[in-house]
Amino acid sequence: MKLVERKPRAAFRQPWADEVESRWDSSRHGLQETEMRSLRCQIFLDKSASMDFGEGDANKFHYGRVLAAVLSEVMVRQHDAPGLIVFGEQARQAVPTQASRHHADEILHLLSQAQATGGTKIDRSLFQIVETFSRRGMAVVISDFFTANDTALELLRLLNAQNQESIVFHVLAPEELDLPYDGEFIFEDSETAEQLPVHIDDFRNEYQRRLSEFSERIKRECVQLEIDYQQLRTDAPLDVALMAYLERRAAV
Repeated sequence: MKLVERKPRAAFRQPWADEVESRWDSSRHGLQETEMRSLRCQIFLDKSASMDFGEGDANKFHYGRVLAAVLSEVMVRQHDAPGLIVFGEQARQAVPTQASRHHADEILHLLSQAQATGGTKIDRSLFQIVETFSRRGMAVVISDFFTANDTALELLRLLNAQNQESIVFHVLAPEELDLPYDGEFIFEDSETAEQLPVHIDDFRNEYQRRLSEFSERIKRECVQLEIDYQQLRTDAPLDVALMAYLERRAAV
C-alpha cells in the first residue's frame, strides 16, 4: 500500500477497513449511551531522519503516516476534532484541530507531502505548542523515540501536565527488532553519518538487550504518567493500534 496524494479514503483504508468498520459499529451504541463528548485529538508524528528506516511499507515513517491518516478518519467518525503536529528539528501545528467531514482528507493531503528529515534534537517550539492546550483532550504520539536528551519523554510529561489523555505508539521496523543479518556489517547513523563496523553474530545479543531496555524505559515512563503504551512492528497490521486507540477513547 502506497501513500499517495489525494487518494480516496475508501481505497486508502484497505485492507483493514472492514475490521475497523465492524469494531466501530459494535462500540457505537455504548458510546452514545454514555453521552460521549467530542474532544480535540492531537496527532503528534515524529519526522526526524531516524524514522526513515525500514523497507517498503514497513518503513517507519510510511507506517506512521498511514497510522496518522487512519486515526484522523476514525476521529472524524467519532465527531472529534483531529489535528496534526509534526515534530523533529522543526515542529509545527501542521493542521489545526477541527471537526468536519473533510478534515481527514486535509490531514491525508499534508501527510502525503511530509518527509522524514533532520536530527534527533526536538525543536523547543513543540513544547510551546503543547503549552497552549487549554482544554482537556487526547494526544496520540507516533515515534521511534530515538531523540536526543530524552526530549520525547519530556513531551509526554508535558502532555500529562496539560491534562491530555495520551497514547504512545512506539514504532520500530522489523530490521531493528530482529537484526536479520549475518557477517560483517557497517552500521551508519542516518542522521550523523557516523559509522560503526560490527560482526552481527557477536553484536546481536547485546544489541537486542539494549533495545529491550530502551523500550522498557519508555514503557515505564508511560505507566508512571498513566499513558497507554503500544510497541508496534511496522510489518504488523494496523488493527492493534486502531483498537488500542478506540479503547482509550472510550474510556475518556
